[in-house]
Amino acid sequence: MNAEEVKNVVDTVSESGKGVFSYITEPRKKTEEYLVEVIKKNGKLEISDVEAATLILLARKWTKKIKNNKEIIKKANRQFDELLKQMGKSSTNKQSMNVDSDWLEYFLDMSSYASNDVVQEIWARLLVKEHLENNSVPKSMINTLALMDNNSAKIFTNLCRLAVMYQTTDEDEEIMPLIIGTHMFYDIREEYPKEQELFDSYESLRPSQKELELIGELGLITINTMQREYFVYFSDEKKIKFSYGSFEIESDGIRDEEDFKCIGMGLVSFTNAGLTLYNTLIVDAFEKMPILLEKFIKFQENNKEKILQSLL
Repeated sequence: MNAEEVKNVVDTVSESGKGVFSYITEPRKKTEEYLVEVIKKNGKLEISDVEAATLILLARKWTKKIKNNKEIIKKANRQFDELLKQMGKSSTNKQSMNVDSDWLEYFLDMSSYASNDVVQEIWARLLVKEHLENNSVPKSMINTLALMDNNSAKIFTNLCRLAVMYQTTDEDEEIMPLIIGTHMFYDIREEYPKEQELFDSYESLRPSQKELELIGELGLITINTMQREYFVYFSDEKKIKFSYGSFEIESDGIRDEEDFKCIGMGLVSFTNAGLTLYNTLIVDAFEKMPILLEKFIKFQENNKEKILQSLL
């Protein structure tokens, strides 16, 4: 079999195999047929015949990996200016960073398995981020993303749409997804009966408990195992400021039995990996978040005893 014939077999293997079983067996079948044909024709196998058989066997795998890498790089080029603007960097930064070659090889290897368009977009943004900020994307983040499929990517994207920034006076800004606990959410719905459309919209985005656990298993969030809100504590002379896009609201919080001020912030928080990924993505805002955030804060301020009881 000459080089052109081998190429034709490789092309056939790359394009065939729609079902899961044919997908697995087709390359092996073609390889076996090729070797049998060579033996019948020549009565023996040369090293070049084995090399050609290996090429046939691996053709689809490597063709797909190369195609996936190509798509991710294409997406990265398209997203470069958008992420540059998001990170507050000027165009002069565009060629200023050289990505570590070991990091890049690892990235290309792990990302080559991503065929889904949504997941490829995330890989592309991580590549751009590392280019713009050397060492900002650790290999552990690459490992996490390699485990992500289309479903988990959509769940995490919805989480990011619900992420709220908060800051106490003179403290650094923090970001948490606003995942209100089931009991508190039920109480808030009862407190504001005219806002059911708002709460329905929120519930359509809020991941279920199983979905949260899935994202937790990927190492992107931590979940309060007691199924209670995480509480932010701050000193008496301070207030806490919440922001979502251009919307801002301040709160005095509620005072606990030890005379500390606090306020609930939902059931989950980002891990370092989750925060890195959040800062890389661009997601559509949840338009009703300012109203929801205001109701969430006011409910706690107006129901101090009930909130404090949940801490016991």
